[in-house]
Amino acid sequence: MHTSTKVWTLSIVITTFLLCNLFIITQLHYKNTTNTHSKARLQPDPLASPLPVQGHMNHSLKAPDFEERSVATFDRVHVFYYPWYSNEIVDGAWNHWNHRILPHWNTNTRKNYKYNINYNPPEDIGSCYYPERGTYSSSNPDIINQHMSDLKDYLVVISWWGPKHKSESKDGEGFTTDVLVGMILQSAEKYGTKIAFHIEPYEGRSAESVRSDLEYLFEQYGSSEAFYRDPGSNLPVIYMYDSYHTPVEEWKELLIGEKSIRGTNIDSIILGLYLKHLDRKVILEAGFDGFYTYFGSDGFTEGSTSSRWENIVSWAAQNNLYSSISIGPGYNDERIRPWNAANTKSRENGEYFKRMWEKVINANPTAVSITSYNEWMEGTQIEEVVPKSIDITIYDGLEYSYLDYSPHDPGYYMELTAQYSAKWYNTNKL
Repeated sequence: MHTSTKVWTLSIVITTFLLCNLFIITQLHYKNTTNTHSKARLQPDPLASPLPVQGHMNHSLKAPDFEERSVATFDRVHVFYYPWYSNEIVDGAWNHWNHRILPHWNTNTRKNYKYNINYNPPEDIGSCYYPERGTYSSSNPDIINQHMSDLKDYLVVISWWGPKHKSESKDGEGFTTDVLVGMILQSAEKYGTKIAFHIEPYEGRSAESVRSDLEYLFEQYGSSEAFYRDPGSNLPVIYMYDSYHTPVEEWKELLIGEKSIRGTNIDSIILGLYLKHLDRKVILEAGFDGFYTYFGSDGFTEGSTSSRWENIVSWAAQNNLYSSISIGPGYNDERIRPWNAANTKSRENGEYFKRMWEKVINANPTAVSITSYNEWMEGTQIEEVVPKSIDITIYDGLEYSYLDYSPHDPGYYMELTAQYSAKWYNTNKL
């Protein structure tokens, strides 16, 4: 492809590819807009299958011990956590387990797939994997206790969609995660788990609304022992999803302007989302303290491309920025985006996750962020799964067998996380 005509054609193809990928990025957290969440009544949850609170039994791997493990991992290994699941027994309605099949943006491609059909839990769910704990409710305190125990050695980064008293504070399925933060913090305190916040792009989010969000978070939750503060600065770490949706000039007002949060009682380490090389300029100009890459699909964006991590981390260090490189065990959202197979990343029986860990250890960023503990719809979870087949799925009316972690046991990815966290500590003397 070296003639002028072919180059021109190639540039169009590349431009189209980049635009398609950007659309997918903006859709990755797009959910059903029907509000099916009702206030948790904390009833017994027969749809959940509780594991022992101390974690899954009969692990085949053992993480090596290392000194001051909890301090090292709180500060350096962060795990994205999604408390947005509901079921009929506890909450009166389903949420997220019944995720609808999303339409493709291209009308011609859309015709080839079913869409706007909700799955039918508890058997037929919008995930390629089936949780060993069942189709649990995030409002179930026993489930929260198990999760906080599982994650006690890491910084838990909660998906947060704004204060519960605001009508716009909800995800695409109408779920307001803030209603559960108090219970999560209380549980975290019992296990010594630390909590940070992942501020999502709720409707109307702006730099000014983020200022109000920070005031709310500090006032409501800042006194909790589980509210994480970076030991060097005593400031909380705030992840800002889709930060590029807000103009740089607005971020500057919040982060470096005359009325910035710097030096105030809501000052925080604010991390913007790094997708592409041009985001470096935005991160610096806007006044972000650093960045994270979120996507665990190698090559999906520049930020998620493992071969670029050493360069990205080096650039961050040169500019005194906090770098959080995100890794994941794989990616598969084909139950809710059946047209997105091109972005599926096989787990390769754990080899994919191991490679990501080896590369991120070599890059040695400020933190490693794991996508995710329990984002089941996108198949990035490290939470335990169980083999399961069903006679019929609503998508095509045929039998369906969920993926699992075979030949490994259900707790394999939690074990790998502990093992490689220890390796990182020992390799780089964190």
